Amino acid sequence: MTEMISIGKVIKTQGIKGELKIFPYLDYSEHVKELDFVFLNDQKFEVQKIRFQGRFVMMKLKDCDSIDSGKHFVGCLLEIPKNKLKKLSSDQFYWHDLIGLTVFDESGHAYGKVESIFPTGSNDIFLVKDKEDERLLPAIKDVIKEVDIKNKKIIIHLINGLFD
Repeated sequence: MTEMISIGKVIKTQGIKGELKIFPYLDYSEHVKELDFVFLNDQKFEVQKIRFQGRFVMMKLKDCDSIDSGKHFVGCLLEIPKNKLKKLSSDQFYWHDLIGLTVFDESGHAYGKVESIFPTGSNDIFLVKDKEDERLLPAIKDVIKEVDIKNKKIIIHLINGLFD
Protein backbone atom coordinates (compact mmCIF):
# COMPACT_ATOMS: atom_id res chain seq x y z
CA MET A 1 0.00 0.00 0.00
CA THR A 2 1.22 3.49 -0.83
CA GLU A 3 2.27 5.60 2.13
CA MET A 4 0.13 8.72 2.44
CA ILE A 5 1.22 12.10 3.78
CA SER A 6 -0.98 14.89 5.14
CA ILE A 7 -0.42 18.16 3.30
CA GLY A 8 -3.13 20.21 4.97
CA LYS A 9 -6.38 20.31 6.88
CA VAL A 10 -9.81 21.44 5.67
CA ILE A 11 -10.88 24.23 8.01
CA LYS A 12 -14.15 25.34 6.38
CA THR A 13 -16.12 25.63 3.19
CA GLN A 14 -15.74 28.73 1.02
CA GLY A 15 -18.67 30.10 -0.95
CA ILE A 16 -21.74 28.17 -2.08
CA LYS A 17 -20.19 25.84 -4.67
CA GLY A 18 -18.35 23.44 -2.36
CA GLU A 19 -14.91 25.04 -2.47
CA LEU A 20 -12.77 24.06 0.54
CA LYS A 21 -10.52 26.35 2.58
CA ILE A 22 -7.37 24.48 3.60
CA PHE A 23 -4.67 25.25 6.12
CA PRO A 24 -1.58 23.93 4.29
CA TYR A 25 1.19 21.96 5.94
CA LEU A 26 3.51 22.80 3.04
CA ASP A 27 5.14 26.17 2.50
CA TYR A 28 5.80 25.51 -1.13
CA SER A 29 2.80 26.57 -3.22
CA GLU A 30 4.21 25.02 -6.38
CA HIS A 31 3.70 21.60 -4.78
CA VAL A 32 0.03 22.25 -4.20
CA LYS A 33 -0.90 24.03 -7.42
CA GLU A 34 0.12 21.06 -9.57
CA LEU A 35 -2.02 18.46 -7.77
CA ASP A 36 -4.35 16.42 -9.98
CA PHE A 37 -5.94 14.52 -7.12
CA VAL A 38 -6.06 14.38 -3.32
CA PHE A 39 -7.43 12.02 -0.69
CA LEU A 40 -9.97 12.96 1.98
CA ASN A 41 -11.30 10.27 4.33
CA ASP A 42 -9.41 7.67 2.27
CA GLN A 43 -11.38 8.65 -0.85
CA LYS A 44 -9.66 9.91 -3.97
CA PHE A 45 -10.95 13.19 -5.43
CA GLU A 46 -10.03 14.93 -8.66
CA VAL A 47 -8.85 18.51 -8.14
CA GLN A 48 -10.67 20.95 -10.44
CA LYS A 49 -9.23 24.25 -9.28
CA ILE A 50 -6.69 25.58 -6.80
CA ARG A 51 -6.17 29.16 -5.78
CA PHE A 52 -4.40 30.89 -2.92
CA GLN A 53 -5.79 33.34 -0.41
CA GLY A 54 -2.98 34.58 1.79
CA ARG A 55 -1.61 31.59 3.70
CA PHE A 56 -4.61 29.43 2.81
CA VAL A 57 -5.34 27.18 -0.15
CA MET A 58 -8.79 27.23 -1.74
CA MET A 59 -9.54 23.96 -3.49
CA LYS A 60 -12.46 22.89 -5.67
CA LEU A 61 -12.95 19.15 -5.99
CA LYS A 62 -14.94 17.32 -8.64
CA ASP A 63 -18.37 16.22 -7.32
CA CYS A 64 -18.16 18.59 -4.35
CA ASP A 65 -20.61 21.16 -5.65
CA SER A 66 -22.41 22.62 -2.63
CA ILE A 67 -21.85 23.90 0.88
CA ASP A 68 -23.46 20.72 2.22
CA SER A 69 -21.14 18.41 0.28
CA GLY A 70 -18.13 20.48 1.37
CA LYS A 71 -19.12 20.51 5.05
CA HIS A 72 -18.51 16.75 5.24
CA PHE A 73 -14.80 17.43 4.80
CA VAL A 74 -14.33 20.15 7.42
CA GLY A 75 -11.73 18.90 9.90
CA CYS A 76 -10.40 16.25 7.51
CA LEU A 77 -6.77 15.90 6.59
CA LEU A 78 -5.88 16.42 2.94
CA GLU A 79 -3.52 13.64 1.87
CA ILE A 80 -1.46 12.63 -1.13
CA PRO A 81 0.83 9.66 -1.79
CA LYS A 82 4.25 10.41 -0.28
CA ASN A 83 5.93 9.63 -3.60
CA LYS A 84 4.10 12.62 -5.16
CA LEU A 85 6.04 15.10 -3.00
CA LYS A 86 8.64 17.07 -4.91
CA LYS A 87 12.31 16.83 -4.03
CA LEU A 88 13.55 19.79 -2.00
CA SER A 89 16.93 21.46 -1.93
CA SER A 90 19.40 20.30 0.73
CA ASP A 91 18.45 23.13 3.12
CA GLN A 92 14.67 22.60 2.89
CA PHE A 93 12.62 20.01 4.76
CA TYR A 94 9.06 18.81 4.93
CA TRP A 95 7.40 19.19 8.32
CA HIS A 96 6.70 15.46 8.53
CA ASP A 97 10.48 14.87 8.28
CA LEU A 98 11.19 17.24 11.19
CA ILE A 99 8.48 16.18 13.62
CA GLY A 100 9.93 13.64 16.03
CA LEU A 101 13.56 14.73 15.65
CA THR A 102 15.49 15.27 18.89
CA VAL A 103 16.88 18.76 19.46
CA PHE A 104 20.44 19.07 20.84
CA ASP A 105 22.58 22.11 21.51
CA GLU A 106 26.14 22.27 20.22
CA SER A 107 27.49 20.73 23.44
CA GLY A 108 25.21 17.69 23.10
CA HIS A 109 22.51 18.55 25.67
CA ALA A 110 19.10 17.23 24.56
CA TYR A 111 16.01 19.45 24.89
CA GLY A 112 13.32 17.09 23.65
CA LYS A 113 11.66 16.26 20.37
CA VAL A 114 9.95 18.43 17.80
CA GLU A 115 6.28 17.87 18.60
CA SER A 116 4.71 20.24 16.07
CA ILE A 117 5.49 23.18 13.82
CA PHE A 118 3.71 26.52 13.52
CA PRO A 119 4.11 28.91 10.60
CA THR A 120 4.37 32.57 11.57
CA GLY A 121 4.94 34.22 8.22
CA SER A 122 8.56 35.21 8.76
CA ASN A 123 9.74 31.79 9.99
CA ASP A 124 8.38 28.57 11.41
CA ILE A 125 8.35 27.84 15.14
CA PHE A 126 9.12 24.35 16.41
CA LEU A 127 7.38 23.17 19.58
CA VAL A 128 10.07 21.13 21.36
CA LYS A 129 8.77 18.92 24.13
CA ASP A 130 10.33 16.58 26.68
CA LYS A 131 8.84 14.96 29.81
CA GLU A 132 8.89 18.19 31.81
CA ASP A 133 9.09 21.19 29.48
CA GLU A 134 7.76 22.68 26.29
CA ARG A 135 9.94 25.15 24.43
CA LEU A 136 9.38 27.27 21.35
CA LEU A 137 12.28 27.23 18.92
CA PRO A 138 12.45 29.66 15.99
CA ALA A 139 13.48 27.97 12.77
CA ILE A 140 16.05 30.57 11.76
CA LYS A 141 19.63 30.16 10.54
CA ASP A 142 21.09 31.81 13.66
CA VAL A 143 19.54 29.03 15.77
CA ILE A 144 19.24 25.92 13.58
CA LYS A 145 22.77 24.83 12.76
CA GLU A 146 22.21 21.32 11.43
CA VAL A 147 19.30 19.09 10.52
CA ASP A 148 20.25 15.42 10.34
CA ILE A 149 17.23 13.45 9.15
CA LYS A 150 19.19 10.18 8.96
CA ASN A 151 20.23 10.35 12.63
CA LYS A 152 16.96 11.99 13.70
CA LYS A 153 18.47 15.09 15.26
CA ILE A 154 18.61 18.85 15.03
CA ILE A 155 21.63 20.78 16.35
CA ILE A 156 20.91 24.29 17.62
CA HIS A 157 22.97 27.26 18.70
CA LEU A 158 21.69 28.70 21.99
CA ILE A 159 21.35 32.43 21.50
CA ASN A 160 20.80 34.61 24.56
CA GLY A 161 17.28 34.32 25.96
CA LEU A 162 16.25 31.45 23.73
CA PHE A 163 15.04 29.09 26.46
CA ASP A 164 15.04 31.47 29.46
